[in-house]
Amino acid sequence: MKISAGIIYFKFTGKNEPDIFLAHSTGKFPFYSFPKGEVEQNEELFETALREFEEETSHKPVSNNKEDYYFLGSIQQGKKTVFAFAIEADINAECCESNECEYPIGTGIMIKELDKYAWFSYQEALVVINPNQIPLLEILLEKVR
Repeated sequence: MKISAGIIYFKFTGKNEPDIFLAHSTGKFPFYSFPKGEVEQNEELFETALREFEEETSHKPVSNNKEDYYFLGSIQQGKKTVFAFAIEADINAECCESNECEYPIGTGIMIKELDKYAWFSYQEALVVINPNQIPLLEILLEKVR
């Protein structure tokens, strides 16, 4: 089974519920997600989350200190387990750029892994995020209220 880890940025803009930073995978995928990726051999979950955030946004995470983050646990997404950490932070969605990946796999064609970045209100995020990831947003909301 595959294991992924990532970071959810959130911020408060005068509302009770936080805004959520999400990214969209290049292609015809219907949903947004948070920057995340597969855990490499001998890599810890938090290390993966930090590395993947930088690879997928071109920005270093605001903190490398695990204690600054909320650990949101994990969800099942198909054949993979996805772990999430969250931190209150801001990022300019217009200044993000992702790494490249081979797609379709085996073709040698390289594309940007992510093609869109945006901030969404909490309620909007519940609509646009991969439905499997909604429990992570619900846990985040409980922790920051």
